[in-house]
Amino acid sequence: MNKKVLSAALAGSLLLSAVGTGSVFASEKNDHKKPRFMDREQFEQTWSQLSDEEKEQRLLQKAANLNLDIEDLELSEVIELLRETRETRIIEKAEIYGIDTADKSIDEIKAELLEAVQDSHETLTMEKAEELGIETDGKSIEEIREEIKEIIQSNIEAKIYEIAANMNIDTEGKTLDEIRAEIGEIRTQKVLDKAAKLGIDTSGYDLEDHDSIKLIKEEIKEIYKDKYGDMVNR
Repeated sequence: MNKKVLSAALAGSLLLSAVGTGSVFASEKNDHKKPRFMDREQFEQTWSQLSDEEKEQRLLQKAANLNLDIEDLELSEVIELLRETRETRIIEKAEIYGIDTADKSIDEIKAELLEAVQDSHETLTMEKAEELGIETDGKSIEEIREEIKEIIQSNIEAKIYEIAANMNIDTEGKTLDEIRAEIGEIRTQKVLDKAAKLGIDTSGYDLEDHDSIKLIKEEIKEIYKDKYGDMVNR
């Protein structure tokens, strides 16, 4: 692509309206280790540190992630297509939340949408707190969320110890991560033992990889399904 077109296209507010602040800085693997949202100043500062080639690559990757047909398009046209796609998605989501979008700018719709989403999250937080028996009077939403997090974590820990006890795992002096790892090892070994009995070759699998173990489980499931039909799902 023409670098003059590139420089012109990346200047001004068109870029921000096309991709939103931060979305092009999300990890290509979608692990979200980097913040997906940042204010305009942060966005411009981070963006300015990229080379033209890096800017182009990120925008093209963003278009690819959205399955946009950008063949033979100039980068300025790609940005315009991203902007249109983003605005469409904002409007569609606003309508899901019952927001009237008629005669409103995209910024106005986005502001109402953000408020609606925040209200929805707060409602879900209060419902979860009630479910867990948490007293909410006089507490901020952040304090309530922290209590919910602590209770959920405590429940997870209790469940791990319960599973360990059922597996006769000695938990004395072990960290939660060590106990969880032992549980995982035992479960993996059970899968491998079952696979061996069924004649499944597991030599080509990475046995340290969760997805590989999942594939072996699928093979086991298919064999049982062939043998016993729908009974395996009952």
